[in-house]
Formats: sequence, structure tokens, C-alpha cells
Amino acid sequence: MIRLSGLLFFVGFAASLQAQDSFHLYLLGDAGEEKVSQVAYRQLLQEQLRNDTPYAIIFLGDNIYPRGLPPAGDKHREESERIIQAQVDLVSSSKGPVYFIPGNHDWKQGRPDGLPYILNQKAWIDSLKDSRFQFFPQQGCPGPEEIPLTDQLVLVIIDTQWFLHAWEKPEGENSPCAAKTAADVFVLLEDIFRRNEGKRVVVAAHHPLISYGEHGGVSKLKYHLFPLMEANKALFIPMPVVGSLYPLYRNVFGNIQDVAHPTYKQMANSFKDVLEQYPGSIYVSGHEHTLQYSVRDSVHYLVSGSGVKNSEVKKKGYAQFASSEIGFTRLSFQQNGNAFVDFYSTDKLFSSEIGMVAAKKKDDEVAQKLIEKGEVRVHGSDRYKASKAHERWLGENYRAEWGQDITVPVFDLGENPLGQHRAIDPPCLPRAGKAPVERRAHLRSREDLPRDRI
Repeated sequence: MIRLSGLLFFVGFAASLQAQDSFHLYLLGDAGEEKVSQVAYRQLLQEQLRNDTPYAIIFLGDNIYPRGLPPAGDKHREESERIIQAQVDLVSSSKGPVYFIPGNHDWKQGRPDGLPYILNQKAWIDSLKDSRFQFFPQQGCPGPEEIPLTDQLVLVIIDTQWFLHAWEKPEGENSPCAAKTAADVFVLLEDIFRRNEGKRVVVAAHHPLISYGEHGGVSKLKYHLFPLMEANKALFIPMPVVGSLYPLYRNVFGNIQDVAHPTYKQMANSFKDVLEQYPGSIYVSGHEHTLQYSVRDSVHYLVSGSGVKNSEVKKKGYAQFASSEIGFTRLSFQQNGNAFVDFYSTDKLFSSEIGMVAAKKKDDEVAQKLIEKGEVRVHGSDRYKASKAHERWLGENYRAEWGQDITVPVFDLGENPLGQHRAIDPPCLPRAGKAPVERRAHLRSREDLPRDRI
């Protein structure tokens, strides 16, 4: 009886160890104002950082409002430095790494000369000469940056503004980035998931993939009556009926920073296509000045963008939690593989179990859906998209043709091996009589290299 009791005690003790938290991720987004030094949650956050270990902290973009870090000598440089310094001071007691991710405001609010502002912010972080503070991705690249946090937890950092930025950015064959095109980003991302199958992968970026805030089409009633207040709080000019047109436009079409915009939607769908193959994946973001937790197709979507300001949000759709409170988020990862999420303001607002990492969806299941559909709709390239003025001076030059959506057939290699069915020989496949035999590094330049079967 004594031996049995001892065995039960040992089993219970081992189980309790497995259920202990092994790592925490703290998420703060859109904290780029000086008043971050006075936020109500400051004491709670700093107390957790002092008593907690091990952990990492992520600032999820829009680290410097309103337009990033200008060059030295600019009249706004000193103020901008104070803003990012306030965030460094907020977590100065950190015992773990602190990652800064760029947002659209850090790219000079998406303006043509936004790239130097990203590089300025990276250089400023480096000037601290403190290895805890790091800026990713580097060189204005989109990522993905893979960072192992534990032997079972991997952080992936991506700059989503890179996808939405229509101006100068590192891309193409001369780019110093590993991902030279948008397609490369998703190939590399899937490669990370594939190599870390069975581990917990957290993807961190600025823009949410699912949102029920202002960028997701939700707006305050006052903006329907006083729409100019959204641009300037002092413009208290009533414009009933007409004022509802702008929120309606954002909900249906959106500007490029809204979920409804075609470019944004294409980016979000591409991320989802990868994430949904790996149940239990976590995607964390800012952008919306809210706290949100949504679950769709076994993927967990977090928004933690109310680091210093808040905005309207609704709990609907896939949302299990939505709040306009100013606050932060903590992810907890246990030794047994389980995970939890907690949202905080001056106190805990919401807590939920995320659960274990599930087995990857079989490729056969994904492929079968495409086979049954028989075709897939894909978007061409936006590389040659230009303004009206640009087109007027340099001509249309088939820009519309390059950017059009096309429908292509799904070719089942299992049922129709190459070379056997000349009737199904779309131009995207090698000519009949050739067989793909290998894949090259990350599919950057050539996807499949055919050789003669002879």
C-alpha cells in the first residue's frame, strides 16, 4: 500500500511538472506614443517581468507614431527617439529577448520613402548595444525570420507591411533577402512549418488575418455622423448620410490597410493556406487598437494592438474574445505541449486554453479538395501596377494583363502521369516526355527541373 501511494505521488508530481509553464511570450502592439510610459497596465506588466522566467517580449509594430523614425537632423527625430525609448524603458527589466517588428506607420505610414525609416529604426535599436533588444526582419526584408525559443517552440517573424508597400522595397533578383518575391515568403514559411512539424510555431506580424475592429469593417456610430473626426478629432462637422459612405467603403472595399482590400485579402488568404495545414498554429498581430482572440480551422489568431490607444471592436464571427481595453497579452507554453492565452489591462480580462499541437493535415486531404474542385483561381503579378500619372507618361504596357486573375486547371499527377496525356498539357507544366526529378533551394528561381526520361 505504501509502495502504491509512493508511485501515485511520483506520477502526480511528474504530471504537475509537465503542466508547469516552460515559456511565456508577452505581446504589445501599436505602443508607439510617449504616453506608453504612463499606461495603467505598466505596474502589472513590470511585476510579471520581474518574477517570470524564461520569456520573450514582442512589440508588434507601429512602434513610432505617426510616421516612423526620420533621419538625423529632421525636426521630428528627437520626438521619435523619445517614443521608442519609452517602450525600451517600459521593459528595461526584461530577463529575456525583446523583439521589435515594423508596422505600416514605421514605414512612414506607407509613403514612398518608407524604406529608409525602417532602416533608421533598426540602426537605432542596434545603437543601444544591448543584445536583448533586436529588430526583425532586417534590411527591410519580409522574412520569415525563424527563431527557436525552446526545443519545442519556434517563433517566426514576418513584416506584413512589405506585402502592402507599393513603393521601394527589397525585392527581385538583386534583393539581399532570402525571399525575393511574395511567393518566396510562403514557400519559406511552409518549409519552416515542415521542418518543425510537431512543435509549436508562433507567427508574429503586424497585420491581423482575422479582425473585427475598424480595419475589419467595424466603426463607431459617431464616425457615420462626423466622418472627418477619424482623420482629425477636432473636425466635429456633422455629415449625416454622406458620412456613412466612407465606413461603407472601408467595409466593402477598404484602403490597403483594411482587411477588405484585395491586396490585403490576397496576403491574408496566402497565410491562412499555410497555417491551416498545421492545426494548433498561432498567429499574433497588432494593427487594430484592440485585444482579440479568434479560432478558425484549428488556427489561433491573436490581436494585441492596444498598447497605448484603443478603438472599436465587436465580438462576432470566429471571435471568442474582443475588447477595447488598453492592455497586453501573454501566451503560456507548458512542458507537456499545452498552451494558454491571457489578456490583461490593469487585471486579467480573459483567459483560454489553446490546447496541444495537432497532427498536420494530410497533403492528400488538401489535394483532394483541389482535385474535386477541378480548378483554382490565382492572381497574377502586381509588380507592374502603377499610378495613372505613371501610365500616362510611360504607357499601359500590358499592366492589366500582368495583374489579372486567372483560372488554371488542377492536374492530378497520380491519375495523369506526365507524358501520358498530351491532351492535358498546360504551359505551367514541363512538356510531355519530361519528368520532374528534384526541387531546388526554396524554389527561388526554378520550381521543378525536368530531364529527359531516356
